[in-house]
Amino acid sequence: LICPSPPAAAAQIIGTADDLLGDAQKARDYWIGANACGQTSAPFGPSPCVSYDGCATGRPEVYCEIPNMGHELWSNAAEVTWKLFSSL
Repeated sequence: LICPSPPAAAAQIIGTADDLLGDAQKARDYWIGANACGQTSAPFGPSPCVSYDGCATGRPEVYCEIPNMGHELWSNAAEVTWKLFSSL
């Protein structure tokens, strides 16, 4: 997995039934490290999204793993994206 640097705000939205779930988890783990985040998280609405604690200023990591969703657009994706951008 090759991701750009320097660190940046990042979010992944993925379904548990998506064949790319493992890639999204790798991207999440990359950004947790690149953005100096901790291993704990807090809810980042809408559920089931979380935001990882302790990330560098302006570089949050948001991860949403949607139960039973395949490779499709989640109905709450725009809300999560807007909330992430407006938090910067």
